[in-house]
Amino acid sequence: MIKKLCKWIRIAAAIVAIIGFIFTYVNTIVENAKLENRVAELESKVQELQSEIEGIRTAYRNLLATLITEGKVGIKEIKPFLSKEEVQKVEGQVSKFALSLPVNIDVYFFPSGWMGDGEYGERYITFTRSAEYIKITYTPGPKGWAGIYWQFPDGNWGKQPGRNLSGAQRLTFWVKGETGNEIVEFKTGGIRGQKYEDSYEKSLGRIKLLQSWKQYEIDLADQDLSSVIGAFAWIASKDANPRGVTFYLKDIYFEK
Repeated sequence: MIKKLCKWIRIAAAIVAIIGFIFTYVNTIVENAKLENRVAELESKVQELQSEIEGIRTAYRNLLATLITEGKVGIKEIKPFLSKEEVQKVEGQVSKFALSLPVNIDVYFFPSGWMGDGEYGERYITFTRSAEYIKITYTPGPKGWAGIYWQFPDGNWGKQPGRNLSGAQRLTFWVKGETGNEIVEFKTGGIRGQKYEDSYEKSLGRIKLLQSWKQYEIDLADQDLSSVIGAFAWIASKDANPRGVTFYLKDIYFEK
């Protein structure tokens, strides 16, 4: 009788152990399912937050692009606060905005494209500003010519998109020479050879400057100005100016 009782006790204990194992296993499955659901919920929240953050970043870039387009802030001013990638994205946004005419080139573009002897910096070119005008002096160097492009973005030779000036019909500027014998070429557009390019190129050719202010105009009525990297440039050479040139510029505008 005692043996049978012990046997049944062992069987009951085994059953209890099996039931406990099953309960623990089922509970683990339930807890894992709850955990997986919680993980899925958290992943969904993270995705929502990432989407919101990217939306905020896009809105911020659009705001900066608008401010830059309106001339209220410059690329140089925002560069210290943004990563290189973010700066490029902002510049990309700016390129999509068509500027409202008239456009002051000296506000929306940068005189950063130093060419020829200008590649040596200020060794052969002196570039100074006053409240009324820009004074430029070029002394011929080893290359025998020099020039400066007003570019967007700053220093852009085609690695980044330019500005949209669709609707502009002409480019006007005022210029005078120091002596009235200076010979200088003025042009707009023409930066090519890299990923992005100017969509046009137009030049007045070489002109002999007067000693008094004179306004010049480059007709753009038949040009595509949807991509403007090099808005304005001057070019002077040693063969036309053996002793160099000094001249003055002001009021450089894209107009209707």
